[in-house]
Amino acid sequence: MNLNRAAFIIILFLFASFQKIQANVIITGKITGDIHQEVVYTVPINGVFYEGFFEKVKTDEAGNFKIELNVEKASIVSIYISSKVSRQIIIEPGQNYQVSIYISKVNQFSRSMSNTFNITCNSTKGQNLFNALATRPLVSFEARKYVRDTAISKIRKIIEFQ
Repeated sequence: MNLNRAAFIIILFLFASFQKIQANVIITGKITGDIHQEVVYTVPINGVFYEGFFEKVKTDEAGNFKIELNVEKASIVSIYISSKVSRQIIIEPGQNYQVSIYISKVNQFSRSMSNTFNITCNSTKGQNLFNALATRPLVSFEARKYVRDTAISKIRKIIEFQ
């Protein structure tokens, strides 16, 4: 009887370890200053970040918004507000993120804008460091350079030369 119970527990543990872990990620945010009515964000599919996978969420009158995603592994989500703010967040399953965004109002005499984007989470320092890095070009844009090249060795030489 104890042997059957032990075998059952081991089998149950094995099934649980092979299950994909999916958990909700909640990004709550508040826009101050020049409040926009919608926030555009990318939706990672199987952990893949692509600009074409996006959705929109409306903000309320106070500039609050909430994004809920169901992911199974760490991914990158970009948040866009008009053409004024664009930042990325590295999300992990089961985590919550608070975002505060200030968008300066542009008047006719001053065209300069000072926008801020702050993330509060368990990995705030890492998020800030990630967003401080130089903007990485999208793979699809970079790959277009080599679409007409057929020889792998030629492509490799071009990449190494750059």
